[in-house]
Amino acid sequence: MKIAVIHSRYRSAQPSGENVAVQAQIENLQAAGNEVFVYQKESDNIRESAHGLITTGLRVARNAGSNPDTWINEVDPDIVHVHNTFPNISTDFLDRCRVPLVATLHNFRHSCAAGTFYSDGQLCTECIDRGPSRAIAKRCYRNSRLATLPMAVGPSRGALRSKLVAKADRLVTMSGRAREMHIHAGISADSLALIPNFRPDSSARATFSRGKWIYIGRLSPEKGILDLAREWPEGHRLEIYGDGPLWGSIAAINNPDVHLNAPVPAERVDDLLQSATGVVFPSTWPESAFPMSYLDALCVGLPVLARRGNSAADDVEESGSGATFENSSDIHQAMAQIEVNWTSYATNSRVSYESKFTPQLWISAIEELYSEVIEGYGSKSGRPVTM
Repeated sequence: MKIAVIHSRYRSAQPSGENVAVQAQIENLQAAGNEVFVYQKESDNIRESAHGLITTGLRVARNAGSNPDTWINEVDPDIVHVHNTFPNISTDFLDRCRVPLVATLHNFRHSCAAGTFYSDGQLCTECIDRGPSRAIAKRCYRNSRLATLPMAVGPSRGALRSKLVAKADRLVTMSGRAREMHIHAGISADSLALIPNFRPDSSARATFSRGKWIYIGRLSPEKGILDLAREWPEGHRLEIYGDGPLWGSIAAINNPDVHLNAPVPAERVDDLLQSATGVVFPSTWPESAFPMSYLDALCVGLPVLARRGNSAADDVEESGSGATFENSSDIHQAMAQIEVNWTSYATNSRVSYESKFTPQLWISAIEELYSEVIEGYGSKSGRPVTM
């Protein structure tokens, strides 16, 4: 199959699970024998200044980014797969695209300027319920009304006004909770295909180590890591690996059991996880996909301690791969539950990985979706179906 992938990359200085996931998908498609052509635009040249934000905002509001029209015509693919257009790629090409098209919804940008459905420490759907002007009032993008304005009048006006949502033949969502949020935003359930992300398998396997917990991820408000570090119970070691705007606040916490570390290279993650009690997942936003740190834990057979209300916690409760908690008052009980039932939860973690999150399962699901979309497109247009 000949596949054209379109992606606007996030800044390399900002840890991006989306960039990692897209690259892994490209490599998986190629390994399965597909021809993959990639149209990528970088964000590293966008300056982190008021002028940079204004310039980028104007480009987004005018939909004046790079246009892949000519490139698509030259590649002549069987299908186009769009991952992200913000902020570097114009969506005008969608009006002229005469190729079957799939898009992955990596976030909630179609209806939320922040892309997270998260504000003031909790789930927020005000822009769906009351209109996108709420984002401007609350400074939802970069904590700036000026930076939020072009988002509210542009890509985050609402799912029903999103050109990408309207033009895609099918939309990929990566967790059940994310699917429900997209539907709440107005997207038709029939247009959504639930295909979870994946990670490569590993021979590493976890062994029980009492009282050692690990967090791996971005240090930002929606991840819930600051509250977790502040509420962390004494007598249990918490190793935090990551970077982000909350680094200073976490470093200032006076708790000898909380240890802050630089981001861990991907090739070292499995080694870290092999000798821990569990991975902690405290996210307070719904999560548009299962984070890589969650898949890492399942892959090596490590139990997960997750705050309720996000995609990982949903899967923990469904698969029995760990325990969930609501707040600081019951986290200690959830931790004790994992320590007592560690072997059972560890086994369930590995089973969950093998049944949902392997590269083989992903490639089978995405190729089946591509084939369905191509066949359906040919039926609608009268064009012959070729692959």
